[in-house]
Amino acid sequence: MLENSGELFQHLQVSQVTSDLGGTIRFNHQEWIDTQRVVEKHLIQLLNRLDGYEHVRGQLEQQEKPSSLIESRDSVRRHVDAQDIIAKEDLDCECEAVSHAIAQLRPCSNPDFNACFGRLEEMCSCLLSMQVQLQRMWDEKGAKLDQVVQLRKYEHDSAQMMQWIETTAQSLSDDHTDIGDSLSSAEINKQAFHNFQSQISSQYQEISRVITT
Repeated sequence: MLENSGELFQHLQVSQVTSDLGGTIRFNHQEWIDTQRVVEKHLIQLLNRLDGYEHVRGQLEQQEKPSSLIESRDSVRRHVDAQDIIAKEDLDCECEAVSHAIAQLRPCSNPDFNACFGRLEEMCSCLLSMQVQLQRMWDEKGAKLDQVVQLRKYEHDSAQMMQWIETTAQSLSDDHTDIGDSLSSAEINKQAFHNFQSQISSQYQEISRVITT
C-alpha cells in the first residue's frame, strides 16, 4: 500500500495521474457526469432508432400474400405505419442534435469519451444510410401491395357480381316467366317485368365497370 500520492510516480507516469494527485490529467467530476449524461442520452436514442429500423427491415423483407381484400388492406395499413418509423425528418433532427452536442463537448481530455463521440457519429452515418435503403424497400413493397389490393378488390367485386347474377337469374326464373291467363294478368306481369328491369339496370352498370376495370 502506498503511504502518499508521491509514491504513485514510482509506478505510473505523470500523464497517467489526475491533477489533484499531482499528475497532468485534467479531471472535473461534474464535467464528467454532465458529459456522461449527454453521451448516454443520445446513445439510447440512436439505439432505439436502430431497433426500430431493424424491426421495419424484417417487416419489409417479409413476403406477404394476403388472400382476401380485408387481409390486403390490413397489410397496407401496417405498411403505412412503418413509414412513421423510417421518416427521414426525425432522423435528421436526431443526428443534428448529436453533432451539436459533440461540437460543444470537444475537445475532451477523456479518451473514452472521445471514442464515444466517434461511435455516435458512426451510428448517425449508419442510420442515415439505412434510412435510405429502408425508404427504397418501403416504396417497392408499397407498389406491390397496391397491386395486390387491386387484384383482391377485383376478385371480391367479381364474386359479389356473380352472386347477384345467380340470384337475379333465379328471381327471373321464379317470378317473371308466367305469361298470365288473361289480358289483365298479362299487363300486370308486363309491368312487374319492367320494374324488374329498372331495378337491375344500375347493378348492370356496376358489373360493366368491374369487368372493364
